Amino acid sequence: MRKLSILVTGCGSGFGRSLAQALRDDGHAVTAHVRRQDQAGALSGMTVAPLDLSVEDPQLLVQRHGPFDVVINNAGIGLRRALEDSGELLAEVLEVNLHVPLRLTAAALPYMRAQGFGKVLNVTSLSAFAGLAGDSVYAASKAALHRASEALRYEVEQFGIHVCSLVPGAYATGLTDGLEKQVPEASAYGFLYQAAEDRPTADLQELVAVVRRVLSEDNPPFLQPVGAQAQAVLERLGVLNGRERESYLRSLQEHLV
Repeated sequence: MRKLSILVTGCGSGFGRSLAQALRDDGHAVTAHVRRQDQAGALSGMTVAPLDLSVEDPQLLVQRHGPFDVVINNAGIGLRRALEDSGELLAEVLEVNLHVPLRLTAAALPYMRAQGFGKVLNVTSLSAFAGLAGDSVYAASKAALHRASEALRYEVEQFGIHVCSLVPGAYATGLTDGLEKQVPEASAYGFLYQAAEDRPTADLQELVAVVRRVLSEDNPPFLQPVGAQAQAVLERLGVLNGRERESYLRSLQEHLV
């Protein structure tokens, strides 16, 4: 497999850190984005790019450290909160989980298009397919990112660029650290926050394995379940006919455009 220039966002912990380390070990040139410089300790042997994506322009990552063959939009904010309790967090979650990866991808596309090759891997969530109590804001952000990624796939495939949606189940990633713990006072939805403490965890290396496979394939499927839980839920929901769906959407595009 060719050695690639890869940007991974959200490398302060969890998915991002595991991915960056694994891809570095595979010999790729990795740029690891972190929110704060003090999160860079375990990221030796790669370029570390500190940037607070909630307040700074994500396109700066491309301008300062690009160009990139592959962009992995992993950075995100998890939120288990009733919509009524979400307040200002609604805008922050939508900004980081949806607007940031779209703007970052838009900044990376010109180089990919010019060289006739590129891959964009967006980490979405099972919440994009199954909205559960307490996930209204988070599910909205991930569902929008998933559907935008699907549309983008057909926009850019003619340029040799492949877009995939990586769909993990429940993982211990640090994604919600500091948010789930901020239980609103006198909330009518206290049962949601108690349940949040008991969510299952899974092996982060499952995501690493999926990313490695996607990078090795010339034309990877758009939908990429990560782990047995995601596989089982998507099969139960009947959304795993990936290739059939892609073929149908292409034919639909031809008739509508």
